[in-house]
Amino acid sequence: MRYRGRMIASVNGLRLFYAEHGEGAPVLLLHGFPETHRSWDLQLPALAQAGYRAITPDLRGYGQTEAPKRGYDLDTLSRDVAELIEHAGAGKVSLVGHDWGGAVAWHVATRYPEKLDRLIVIDCPHPVLMARALRSNLRQLRRSWYMFFFQLPELPERLLAARGGARLRSIFHEHPRPASIVDATAQALSQPGALRGPLAYYRTMFRRGIPDLVRGRFEEGYRPIELPVTVIWGDEDEALGTELIDGTERFAPDLEVHIVKGAGHFVHQERPDEVNALLLAALARPRAS
Repeated sequence: MRYRGRMIASVNGLRLFYAEHGEGAPVLLLHGFPETHRSWDLQLPALAQAGYRAITPDLRGYGQTEAPKRGYDLDTLSRDVAELIEHAGAGKVSLVGHDWGGAVAWHVATRYPEKLDRLIVIDCPHPVLMARALRSNLRQLRRSWYMFFFQLPELPERLLAARGGARLRSIFHEHPRPASIVDATAQALSQPGALRGPLAYYRTMFRRGIPDLVRGRFEEGYRPIELPVTVIWGDEDEALGTELIDGTERFAPDLEVHIVKGAGHFVHQERPDEVNALLLAALARPRAS
């Protein structure tokens, strides 16, 4: 497997770190919270062996990428990704996103469909469906308690980074995950100031999104995605329930959904062999006629 090491892209006014593995058709993989590009370690060998070039960035505010004070809204995050695709000379890419990376991926597919060949989302609802759930789904509101906690100033950073990131290691603890990935996450995000960027995603979402939620305007601008879309979800995800998939076909007419039994939120790390097989099948799936 070819590994080109550390690379820095200047995109959207941001110094963004990314790594590349393998050669062939490009696949861009976006991590979620609370992780880094290391989220995809268990997918990289399978992608490289199958003849793909995997591009794994640290998203804005994470890991080795800059963490500016602003720019954590979906429009700006999506532009980061669109410019990274251009910087990497990838042409059209297959875009994969998990958790917050999935939210960004949905937005990129809506705003920049010409840059994508297909979309694969892991354990993340379409932004409109998430907005609806936060407005009317009491069960999901209870699951999302941490989003409200993250609105507090300073305290979440201190608690999550304390004791070498011990709380980071257990923030989604319902299923075992590889120690190497968990340790890399804790080491990267427990450094002084390292959590301000990741938590800014949640704070920006509430500051900008709540007024639109109240007015029922969040759906504006989300047209159907005319690309092959695959959704993969662990059926024991304690953060995001599988009912959030309902209605996705309205935004993704060419849709396939795969539920992984007995897996939680980090399904790609908990069940890598099963998810890798689904991922490779999704990358090869032809467009609906």
